[in-house]
Amino acid sequence: IVYQFFFFIIAASFKFDKVTDFAGGSNFALVAISTLALGGTYYLRQVLVSFAVVLWAVRLSGYLLIRILKTGKDSRFDSMQRGFSWE
Repeated sequence: IVYQFFFFIIAASFKFDKVTDFAGGSNFALVAISTLALGGTYYLRQVLVSFAVVLWAVRLSGYLLIRILKTGKDSRFDSMQRGFSWE
């Protein structure tokens, strides 16, 4: 929750959505690593699945971040009203 809130603060403060997809994708890696570490057991299957999730999350987050940096905006959010304000 703190991880997502951190990215929300960035997005709300600077009023842009460039980090939204990166935060969502990289959250999968954080959860995979956390659950493996907190599980206390490290069977080969658990390590391999966690590694696969981390690889997938890095690929997804990287792709989405590069795409938004190249295009400059995310048209999926164009039709949504921006109602949040710090004021």
